[in-house]
Amino acid sequence: MATKILLILSFALVSGQDDDNSKAKALIQKLRSESIEERERARQGLTDMGKAAAPALEEAARDADGEVAKVASVLLRRLEFQEILSPRLKRLFPGLDLRLAVGGDRECTVFFF
Repeated sequence: MATKILLILSFALVSGQDDDNSKAKALIQKLRSESIEERERARQGLTDMGKAAAPALEEAARDADGEVAKVASVLLRRLEFQEILSPRLKRLFPGLDLRLAVGGDRECTVFFF
């Protein structure tokens, strides 16, 4: 009985990851849209997905479309900053993770020193 439960839970976990990956890939395709609003909704959707979008973003960061690759790289870097910034810093400086992700190493140096 325990084996069946573990099998069901494993399947549910893998199925959920596949759903997240499919959703992230669909949002990444929308980054190619001619519509600024649709691209922005896709960016926000990927941001809202958090770590669940990381595998698809890593793939998109190597995309032949330079704009898609750039957005994916920034979102990945933003995820990294979301992990390392303390809750207090995030509360005191809303949007700091994005500012650091977009600004690069120079922005980090200026902010932290």
